[in-house]
Amino acid sequence: MGTMTFGSQCDEKEAFKIMDRAYENGINFYDTAELYPVPPSKKLVGLTEE
Repeated sequence: MGTMTFGSQCDEKEAFKIMDRAYENGINFYDTAELYPVPPSKKLVGLTEE
């Protein structure tokens, strides 16, 4: 499951709701690519990994 919107378009509370729902439905891999978000900004670098 991609986390591209986590940290910029999706707050922490909503992100956890999404991840919990995904896990409940059998998803257990979360893509937290270092390039998220696009375009990168110093303010948001690393937020998807957190």
